[in-house]
Amino acid sequence: MASTATSRLALPFALVLAAALAASCGSALPDGSQDDSRPVLTVEQALAAPEGETMRVQGNILASGDDMRLCSGLAESYPPQCAEPALRLSGLDTGMVVGLSRPNQPGFADVIWSDFLITLEGVRSAGGLAVTKVLQNVAVRETAGIRVRLAYAPDPLRSPGNVAWLLDVTNALSTPLTLRFNDGQLGEVVLRRNGAEAYRWSEGKVFTQALQEIALAPGETRAISLNDELSLEPDIYDVTAWVTAESPALPQVETEIEILGSTQP
Repeated sequence: MASTATSRLALPFALVLAAALAASCGSALPDGSQDDSRPVLTVEQALAAPEGETMRVQGNILASGDDMRLCSGLAESYPPQCAEPALRLSGLDTGMVVGLSRPNQPGFADVIWSDFLITLEGVRSAGGLAVTKVLQNVAVRETAGIRVRLAYAPDPLRSPGNVAWLLDVTNALSTPLTLRFNDGQLGEVVLRRNGAEAYRWSEGKVFTQALQEIALAPGETRAISLNDELSLEPDIYDVTAWVTAESPALPQVETEIEILGSTQP
């Protein structure tokens, strides 16, 4: 697994941090409400902030039992390790995050992590960050006791650029569930613009022809990550995404996603 690089800022750190923290307090709008456009801090910036500040912080989640951290990156190992510096998390419900990975080896059952950057909102505390919100755009559909969710990273999406489509399926039944697939494709994402198909994740890809099964115990969730490169016109697209199990039939998730232009000159 490739490690996630920590972003670097061109301006002196102290000046950037001071400006970011000042903005994080929010400004009053004409109706008296607060401007919610807080900047997104790095883990390093969050660690340098005073206690009591409400902030948004971006990093990789790594949790092992009750030990949860927001990491500045993930070290290359299996399962991955948290690259320092890291921010200890409290109050995070990992079930709210779509796309968390779990090891497929015995002995690491309680380890979960995000291969993608996630933004959390919370209050800086002596122990790290008390999480109040997960900032992830999530679409969900549930039928017959089976729930499918869709999210994506990075957020916002830009084209041209990389994308990770994040699907997960949860067995909300009281009995075990077995998903059966005819080949190596586990998920699909289709984008339409003005009614015409503009993107299909599986287009041009080759999959193994071996049958496979995924067993889900009651309440268990399995994540599927579909990585790709986007090359689309900036616009708002209609999205349909699904887990491609042959049986049982799973619900399709439908939503809208805005794709922005690249920030590169």
